[in-house]
Amino acid sequence: MTFPERVPIRFNPASFAVLQRLEDDNNIPENQIAQARWIKLIQRRVPNQQAAFLILSLTNPSTANQIMKDGIAVEGLKLWCRKLMKEPWCCMKCHELGANHNAYNCPVEKETCGTCEEAHDAPMCTLSDCNSFFCVNCKVKGHASWTHTCPTMLKHVKSINTRELDNQYLYYLVEADPASRIMVDGTVDIDQSSYTTPSLPDHPQA
Repeated sequence: MTFPERVPIRFNPASFAVLQRLEDDNNIPENQIAQARWIKLIQRRVPNQQAAFLILSLTNPSTANQIMKDGIAVEGLKLWCRKLMKEPWCCMKCHELGANHNAYNCPVEKETCGTCEEAHDAPMCTLSDCNSFFCVNCKVKGHASWTHTCPTMLKHVKSINTRELDNQYLYYLVEADPASRIMVDGTVDIDQSSYTTPSLPDHPQA
């Protein structure tokens, strides 16, 4: 999966016709864009926000690599894309990072908002002042639990990047593409014997 940056929010990722047009506009073979969705919930957008990050799921790793190298045209704009790395697990009920449980078997009795720590569902939170956000992992004000600059988040990301080999590659590994050997740190991996290209999703039925 890749994510284009600063996509105009008028883009409709739920429309099959829109995804087909996206393929046509970028000379992407038919049915290689499996699906698209916004990274952040629409309810978390700030007032007057005009653009957001999008997740694109593609069925072909070579196509994913190509748009990461060349960019992608969306709504008349040329946008850059990055590979979507595996991130730390987070319980969507208590928002604990690295939790060994999910929302279904969460030991916390009440829902905890990942934005303000109050007892309500995060998408229902009306708090918009970033200075008033409260991180349930760091136990401090000034950022939300889902913020990617959160110190606890950064600590978990560093740990998972060490464990997850795919996170260490800038692109998806394709045997016939030497550029796919580039690591995130800029070095080139010569020995890929332990790497297996992650499976990408099939295209949904129209």
